[in-house]
Amino acid sequence: MRFSLFWKIMAAFVIVLAMGVGGVTLIAERTTTSEFQRYMFGGGSGPEQLAASLADYYAQTGSWDGVQNLVGSGGMTLAPYASAGAGGRGMGRGGPGGIGGRFMVADAQGSIVADSTGVPGGQATQDQLARGVPITVNGKRAGTLLPIGGGLGQAGLMGQAEQNFINRVNRAVILAGLIAGIAALLLGFMVFRGITAPLNKLTAAADAVAAGDLAQRVEIHSGDEIARLGTAFNSMAANLQRSEQVRKEMTADIAHELRTPLSVIQGNLEAVLDGVYPADAEHIQPALDQAQLLARLVEDLRTLALAEAGQLSLDLQSVDMSELVTRVVASFGPKAAAKRVTLAVDAPASLPYLRADGQRIAQVLTNLLGNALRYTPQDGRVDVRLKAEKQSATIAVSDTGPGIARDDLPRIFDRFYRADKSRVRDAQDASGSGLGLAIARSIVEAHGGRIWAESETGQGTTVAFALPVG
Repeated sequence: MRFSLFWKIMAAFVIVLAMGVGGVTLIAERTTTSEFQRYMFGGGSGPEQLAASLADYYAQTGSWDGVQNLVGSGGMTLAPYASAGAGGRGMGRGGPGGIGGRFMVADAQGSIVADSTGVPGGQATQDQLARGVPITVNGKRAGTLLPIGGGLGQAGLMGQAEQNFINRVNRAVILAGLIAGIAALLLGFMVFRGITAPLNKLTAAADAVAAGDLAQRVEIHSGDEIARLGTAFNSMAANLQRSEQVRKEMTADIAHELRTPLSVIQGNLEAVLDGVYPADAEHIQPALDQAQLLARLVEDLRTLALAEAGQLSLDLQSVDMSELVTRVVASFGPKAAAKRVTLAVDAPASLPYLRADGQRIAQVLTNLLGNALRYTPQDGRVDVRLKAEKQSATIAVSDTGPGIARDDLPRIFDRFYRADKSRVRDAQDASGSGLGLAIARSIVEAHGGRIWAESETGQGTTVAFALPVG
């Protein structure tokens, strides 16, 4: 049988509570009895005090004659015969000044010479004598103090009134322990219920998430460890929900990106087969272009998947960043000239070499330049700047395009994300797969660097990345 966490905690609490309350009650009971007896017998040990008083009596009278009159029913107190060490209280019957309890006095030969509850007489057994308190006078045993029933001790010398008082006190202590235990159980029940209730809600929410309901959240009402666990759960659920949304969007985007080139390929080939188009280069070339676009898209998806999985292979070598930047920018010269865009580069030759994968870094810069030229209008300008600092080298690509809205700026590195949802990718532009910036970010981060963008609507855009030196 499996018990819940609540009942396990309650069981442990009950065990600890029972041991604590039981131990305190037992100690209080024993201590109360002991301290009351100590008070009754003047701080000493009762049997020894009474034995000392009887010894003083024997020393003064020289015999046990008349001792029954002192200890029997209606007898006198032994206080006048008490020694100085017997304490400030007498040992008489019926209260602090009288003898309490039941006892007998035997002489040196074991004959009973006094009985606190009846008529003396008879002979004490060896066992009684062995358990009794010796009464010694001048170094010789003049007699023995014997209890009647029970063990020898202060309790055996207390009267019924004193014993009743001790019993009432002990019952009060036990009752107080029971009340305290019940109150502690009720308080513990409420506290433990308050601890386990949020855990139960968290478990129910986790089960719902496991079943596919990623919108589940738990309410946070405190700042303790369970609340922090709930906050972590909510954050995890939110991340899962975002990831699921991204996955759905990515699936839809991939389907959209594949649909257009496949439609072109299928339409052209069917037209050629049906005799609508002649099988010449003019009508086959568009199908080839779209096939190449598909190949580029598949390769981009593969590169992105490898990078995000941490499995993108890097051929790290010592790279002259000035030479690499100048070479990549020069390759875009004809395209910039055709669009009448000024393309400028600032790459000092004295920069330190970087340990990086030159081809991958060139791919990043190619993506950034391609985007900049795509969105820069005629007679615009694209600037590429390379700057070295102590710990990193930074490459920035700036354009004079329309810029990016502030709300869209954080998401431009997401897969297939377009700030302008109405923009359709140029079917002849094989570089516009919608994955360029996502791939660029993955490659830069694989090198231990970072990439970011700065832009304002109507003010152009700057996308830069930094790579560590060394």
